[in-house]
Amino acid sequence: RTGTTLEDRLKADKAKLKVQLSEADKAKIKNKCKAAQNLVKAQATKAANFEASRKKVYDGVLDRLEKLAVKLEAAGNSDQAAKVRAEKIALSAKADAVYAALQDYKQVLDDLAGNDCTTDPTAFKAALEASRAARDAVKSKTKDFRDYYTQTTVKILAEVKKALGASTETKTEGAN
Repeated sequence: RTGTTLEDRLKADKAKLKVQLSEADKAKIKNKCKAAQNLVKAQATKAANFEASRKKVYDGVLDRLEKLAVKLEAAGNSDQAAKVRAEKIALSAKADAVYAALQDYKQVLDDLAGNDCTTDPTAFKAALEASRAARDAVKSKTKDFRDYYTQTTVKILAEVKKALGASTETKTEGAN
């Protein structure tokens, strides 16, 4: 997000707002915004919990990939270990994108909760729209991670397993 202060970020959000609010819309926002800010605080808590759960899952996946790569190297399968490490790097980048989107979302929620909505309802509406866009970005990045994992990582791990099975059979046949 652009701007380092709440005021700068709200100005940027207001500039992005496509529709100018009528006086009736401003009055409606002024009447409902304090209650809405309480809901925003609950949403911020959900976002923090979501971040903690995603971090636990993503770190677990990345840790298992690293352990697999180490085992493969120890077994003399450096080519397969390189594949697994490359996959870990790709997944790590996807996880970092989710974390960045979550940080942006949490910042927008903080801005929304800290906004004086009765004084400037337009800024509140703009921040609300920005929070929706940030939430959609989190959903998109999370889906991107999940899709990449299920469609690419799982296939690569299956290829590694198949290659290891083939190399084990070759070693066994040579021993006879």
